[in-house]
Amino acid sequence: MRAAHDAPPRVTVAIATWGRGPLILPTLQSVQRQEMGDFECLVVGDCDDSGACRVVRKLGDPRFRFVNLARRWATQSGPNNRAIRLAAAPILAYLGHDDIWLPNHLSAHLAAYERDPSLGLVASGVVTFRDPYGVRAPRVFGHYDRTDQYTPTTFTPPSGLSHRVDDKERLPRWRRREKTPTPVDRDFTQRMIETGYVAGSTGETTVLKWLSTIFYLSYFEPTAEAQIEALEDIAAGRIAANVARWVDAAKAADLFMAPLTEIATLGTQHNEMRDQVRGLIMAPPIPAGDDAMVPISDEPRGQDWAHINPKEGPYRWSGFTRRPRLYLPFTHDGPARVEVDVRAFHTWGLDGIALAHRGAPLPHEVVEADRAGRWVQGTIAFTLPLSTERGSVITIVLPPRGETDVPQRVHGIAVGEMRARPA
Repeated sequence: MRAAHDAPPRVTVAIATWGRGPLILPTLQSVQRQEMGDFECLVVGDCDDSGACRVVRKLGDPRFRFVNLARRWATQSGPNNRAIRLAAAPILAYLGHDDIWLPNHLSAHLAAYERDPSLGLVASGVVTFRDPYGVRAPRVFGHYDRTDQYTPTTFTPPSGLSHRVDDKERLPRWRRREKTPTPVDRDFTQRMIETGYVAGSTGETTVLKWLSTIFYLSYFEPTAEAQIEALEDIAAGRIAANVARWVDAAKAADLFMAPLTEIATLGTQHNEMRDQVRGLIMAPPIPAGDDAMVPISDEPRGQDWAHINPKEGPYRWSGFTRRPRLYLPFTHDGPARVEVDVRAFHTWGLDGIALAHRGAPLPHEVVEADRAGRWVQGTIAFTLPLSTERGSVITIVLPPRGETDVPQRVHGIAVGEMRARPA
């Protein structure tokens, strides 16, 4: 382990953070457990007040330092630029505040630079999960043979990237998201290529990533269950087999190095969609009461919920995850009785469905269930302590019903009108 007074480290690690708080710990632990320990880790808050600074301090590791921006950028760009400015090493590697590195990540990157000194930008394979529990085949990025394969639509998420930072005058800076029509990470790396940086790959898959932009409410009510499980798999020696299985699944589903053309140039529209999915833009809650009723809305909800089909009435079907999260836009000082109108395919009905709140089982009952054509319709009712300041989140736990890469109406649940009154 380096001490703070030693020679400059071989790598600077940059972790931009906002709102992650204590849940950043598994990510920091994945850095701390690197086989190549000669690094400094800059955890840069985007005007963060969630407590991440205390997590860094409690590590008691002089290689880790927390720096906080005075003004928020609402993107990783500001923290990443600060990390570039402060980096003491000749190479800088990025890591998302909710992602996990395998223990050989940094050593694989350094080996790539040593094999080919012309490289200025190196990517590792990144397993990018499309649901929190890895049920669906993931995407895999980061395996390149030539610089010309690195494009805005076949890019590598920053958690798999490192680049030289010894020539800071030449290096582009990260732009504000309102200044670029493409996502800021793709914009930055593409400008590196245009500046003349040669890109290469480690050829190894060393990153596990959970995209906050497809996991509903990932900032409104974050979790770290998947990250903790990944660390447990690493410690138990299971991760190599898991990564091989995920890579094989990605190849079988044509998601290995597949382009992301659908959001390459959505610009500010994409920014707003991302913020809605993350829970940074939410409908204002209303007080629970006898007349407190909210119809289901159709804003983007990531992988958890499909959009409303007008032909099927005021219901919104769950997506491809078996644990869709539901936002309850009600406030109250104490417990409230909440009712949610639901619908399911008649073959399965509403049996076997469970609810959870903050990881704990939430007792419920199904009332007024009846058959309506192809569907079974009813109301799920439960009692939940509400907040006086913001809405609440529950998780609907669906029973295993076969493959999830099929139309969600067959295996999922649809939700409609929601009501809440003081209990």
